[in-house]
Amino acid sequence: MVTVKTWLEELRSRKITFAYEVVKDSTGEVLAAGRTKHICTDK
Repeated sequence: MVTVKTWLEELRSRKITFAYEVVKDSTGEVLAAGRTKHICTDK
């Protein structure tokens, strides 16, 4: 089994960044990590 963790890494007026980790439950090993940035526009 794995656990997917996600959290808010940065919050600004028009930008939000989420970070992610996939962790193997039996060992606590981080199998993957990343982040996504989302930007709001008026278009």
